[in-house]
Amino acid sequence: MWIGGLKMQFEKQTVHIVSNDPGGTKKLTQLFVSRGLEVLVFRTAAAYIVAQRDGRPACLILDLILPDLDGLEIQRRLAGSGGPSNHFRGGSR
Repeated sequence: MWIGGLKMQFEKQTVHIVSNDPGGTKKLTQLFVSRGLEVLVFRTAAAYIVAQRDGRPACLILDLILPDLDGLEIQRRLAGSGGPSNHFRGGSR
């Protein structure tokens, strides 16, 4: 990207999606990828928590209903760790 005659390079931003809903996850992934973002999908809270140790995403999309922990519990565990911005989406059982 050129700003004021200087070429600026930005790290590719990553969105983490924690959801066990394949249909919703596919649509969100397509949307973010079409905007030039990298997307990583996790089907369980446990998988996300392990991966979270390797880096911080620009944005975190959490399903409220997951098989192991709900999105609110993930948020509580990440609170105070300087974690990402959280966005919730609902689900059905």
